[in-house]
Amino acid sequence: MSGLNRLIYNAIRRGNISLAKFSDDIPLDFGSSKDVSVAWDGSALNILPLTDDVGAINIGNGTKDIDFKIFLGSTAKYVDFNVGDSKAYFSGIPIDFAGAFTEHMIYAPATATLATNKRVIRIGDYGTEFPVVGGQGIIRTYCKIPSGSGATALQFHWGITECAAGIIGSQIQMESWAGTPGPTVVHCESFIAGIAEGKYLAASVGVLDGMYTTWHKVYAPVGAICNGDVFPVWIDNQMSCAVGGVEAGIKTSTGGSVPDAFVWFNTTSGGWASLFYFDSTMASKPPLGAGSLKDSDDADIKCDKYLINNINGTPYYIPLYDTLN
Repeated sequence: MSGLNRLIYNAIRRGNISLAKFSDDIPLDFGSSKDVSVAWDGSALNILPLTDDVGAINIGNGTKDIDFKIFLGSTAKYVDFNVGDSKAYFSGIPIDFAGAFTEHMIYAPATATLATNKRVIRIGDYGTEFPVVGGQGIIRTYCKIPSGSGATALQFHWGITECAAGIIGSQIQMESWAGTPGPTVVHCESFIAGIAEGKYLAASVGVLDGMYTTWHKVYAPVGAICNGDVFPVWIDNQMSCAVGGVEAGIKTSTGGSVPDAFVWFNTTSGGWASLFYFDSTMASKPPLGAGSLKDSDDADIKCDKYLINNINGTPYYIPLYDTLN
């Protein structure tokens, strides 16, 4: 640095002179080859490299760092890159995506790792739940398929376990913590499929065709080894309190046309060994009963057990036999 430059530099550092004003489009250059220029064009401050995609702008160096905050319209709306917390805070600022994307909008690659008990996305915490106004929601999507063919999964989850740890694709738990009178609805999910007025559903050709709300499937190839119980659906009633309404394992309802059947059985193999399976915990409990029945003429109907059905509050019985003729 020449003597004159040193003199000017020291005077600026001591505050004896101010930096000069730069008119519009007059650049302030950095680097021995003017590698980076900074200029105000009348409406924006432009920072341009001499060569595209060469160089970088670093705030801090990993050892000496500083918070960086960008305000957007008010003191309550900002993005704060906080060194002490090692986080970026978005205060009152929504994140909108626009334009055409050739990559995933949000992507967590397989090379990324998570600390224990951390999540890719987490909203709230147990005991400090995220507050949501009644009638609103947290995540809502509106999608349409304007062209193409084949079925499209709006959500697709794929997971594998390669160790003794189990895997659960999705777990949802809802509870009422309200005092009296409480809500009228507490349920986990609604699945609704339909056809709009004047629109169509093509004739079913393949086994996957048709309109249905959920498909529950378990599978394994011939070479797999399964030592556990298998069931596509588990329905578990655990109500220990008194229930003012009707409690059932399954509620089914109809409207409009009369369905062909309550249950449609279809198989590509050998069917089912039995219609119901009552294990040892249910051998002597309702809806099973033991003893003979009587018909409307008070005649004895000999049977080994009977199945209890409730029709509008009145019990009716189906005789069961353990031996075939």
